[in-house]
Amino acid sequence: MTLIHCTAKLIKELVNPSLQTPATEPNTESLGNWYANLLMIDRRKCILFTNEKTLYSFMIPKVKKENLTNIFEA
Repeated sequence: MTLIHCTAKLIKELVNPSLQTPATEPNTESLGNWYANLLMIDRRKCILFTNEKTLYSFMIPKVKKENLTNIFEA
């Protein structure tokens, strides 16, 4: 299972955060886990995602409050 580790700033902005403590078993996915951080660029909220193994990053710009309700749904 892939985990998305969020910073405290991002968790505070989420409308309905499902905070679960991850299991202690090692990750068996080939890509590893992801990290998400909330950034403010030009007074607009952006979310930066970074992969822990490859350091591949991508950003979602101009995130609105209503978009944060389903940001982690597949």
